[in-house]
Amino acid sequence: MFNQIYSLSHLTFASLSHKKIYFVGLSIGALLTLISLLLGPLGFEEEKRLSINFGLAGAQVGAIFLAVLSGATILKEELENQSAFIFLSKDISRSQYILSKFFGFIFSLSVTLGILSGFFYLTSFLTGLEWTLKTLIPFAGIFVESLVLFTFALLISLVTSSLLTVGLSFCFFMVTHWVQTLEYLIKENSNPLLKTFSPIVTWIVPNLESLNWKSHLTYNEWSDPNIYLISIAYGLCWVIIFLGTSVLVFNNKDLS
Repeated sequence: MFNQIYSLSHLTFASLSHKKIYFVGLSIGALLTLISLLLGPLGFEEEKRLSINFGLAGAQVGAIFLAVLSGATILKEELENQSAFIFLSKDISRSQYILSKFFGFIFSLSVTLGILSGFFYLTSFLTGLEWTLKTLIPFAGIFVESLVLFTFALLISLVTSSLLTVGLSFCFFMVTHWVQTLEYLIKENSNPLLKTFSPIVTWIVPNLESLNWKSHLTYNEWSDPNIYLISIAYGLCWVIIFLGTSVLVFNNKDLS
């Protein structure tokens, strides 16, 4: 079983690495990193912070772009051109097929963030940022965030069109970054009905802002290591929920 998933995940990785969306995602990240070098001198004493912000923003935007578009099309395209039926007609289950797409995306995302972190290292070296293991912490947050977005887009793509999936996924991204502010506003409000609503929001909407650690590196203000581990575990729980639901939906989907 694992050999089949591994082989198909490599085919998925090869397929994604030759698509335009892969290179567009890399180009967006690289462009924002280049902008950080050009705008750095305009920040005067804030040159280092400006470079860090744009460099990490480039990595995040590139990864998110890849996650959403890959999740929206990775199954749709193979179902429409019927190449998925070739694999499913062999000794491979639908669950294994979904998992192979997931692991194939992980390979693609790892390569993407590896390249973009290289661009970031170049800009940080030129602006005098000391490179340590802590520098990689924001990239870990971006990685997990991208997995959540990919699995969400993958799930939505099973029940609607690719174009609508892309739109819903970007809306989902914005809402998940606003939910932390919404929770704070609800808690500060004296209305008891809203206070009752706060836990519901926490349970049904992921808080992806908890994985946004760009400011930690920008201002060199780090939290307790356990907080990062808890946030990563929290994000991976949502990945499992969306991926598991995708498997259930795909297993019961009529492919005829």
